[in-house]
Amino acid sequence: MAETQQLVPGSIEAHALARHVRMSPQKARLVMDLIRGQKAQSALQTLKYTQKRAAKHIEKVLRSAIANAERKADEAGAPLDVDEARAGSGCARLPWVARSVTRSAPRISGSA
Repeated sequence: MAETQQLVPGSIEAHALARHVRMSPQKARLVMDLIRGQKAQSALQTLKYTQKRAAKHIEKVLRSAIANAERKADEAGAPLDVDEARAGSGCARLPWVARSVTRSAPRISGSA
């Protein structure tokens, strides 16, 4: 799952990305729909009290995007908006089969 938060204080845009998060994009989008279009501090409060597992990961990405925007703008007091939030499918785990003596092998599907 990839999460991107773009924060726009005036003309400065900053983004942050989380990779290799083991969660379905649909579950992450449910939480992202809550914060899209809000002010950054309001979005952090929303994520803090949201009872979803995705909220913890999205809050971490949002805090990173806020830090990136402050570093670019050199202004800590500028109001920031959450302009964009996306979630895509991440990498898939390959299935495996247990073998003897603590080994494993890839699962071969289909008939041979």
